[in-house]
Amino acid sequence: MFAAPLSIFAADEPATIRAAAEIGNLSADKLTAVEGVAYSGGPMQQWWSSTPVYIDLGGLSIRAQIPLLYNHYNSPNSRLGVLTATIADNMLRITGGIDPAAEGAQKLIAAGRKIPWQLSVGAQIDKLERLDAGETATINGRSVTGPAAIARRATLTETSLVAVGADAQTHLNILASLNLPNEPSPLPPQQKEPTPMLTEQLRAYLKAKYSLGDKSDAEIIAHLDTIKSSLAAEETAMKAAAPTVQASQPSAPAAPPPTPPAQPAPAVQAQASQTPPQPPP
Repeated sequence: MFAAPLSIFAADEPATIRAAAEIGNLSADKLTAVEGVAYSGGPMQQWWSSTPVYIDLGGLSIRAQIPLLYNHYNSPNSRLGVLTATIADNMLRITGGIDPAAEGAQKLIAAGRKIPWQLSVGAQIDKLERLDAGETATINGRSVTGPAAIARRATLTETSLVAVGADAQTHLNILASLNLPNEPSPLPPQQKEPTPMLTEQLRAYLKAKYSLGDKSDAEIIAHLDTIKSSLAAEETAMKAAAPTVQASQPSAPAAPPPTPPAQPAPAVQAQASQTPPQPPP
């Protein structure tokens, strides 16, 4: 399983900023080069905010290299590649590569050939500003009218491969003509931890345990984040509960012991049928 999702907080509000980016066909034999727009500068819907959320790109700090993760899981085994991010034309653009030799990447690549994946950016918010209803502000070259939430200062920490992002105006291009040399995995396969996935069994377990009904996978993971849990912890709890359920079921009755063979009658009983001797006259 992948490790728990990366928790990002601004004051008391979790803020995993997510921006959608479609992914086309992926190459499975080399490190696949990619480029695209990770955030268009516009509004995003976030589960922790009832109003649209904006990232002020003028206050966004960007590290030299940005890890490409799976679904915001903060684990070395969830790292799929590395990206470089730049700001141009009031948009956040990325370039980099996906390593098909990374843990779990083969399944993601195979799925990406059938249905396009999206990207989601993760940012550590240092200053969050609330724009009240009717108030206006200029964000990333556009005029915005409240209510809205604006991340005036933030640090880009990672970008993730997800099923559904939050900014529909973004995209990711796979550059089939640019394949970077693929480096060997730093750990042999037997030393790697198992790859986490939200399996059908775990999905059903979580929906029943937390009464999540028809919630999507993203909503299930968001719920676990709010209660400070994780897929790994829930899978462990599910496996631990399985023997208890089995133990509560009635077991088959034990077979009766074999009947011992009949024993011969004691000699005294055999003599009891004989005529006792008569006393002398």
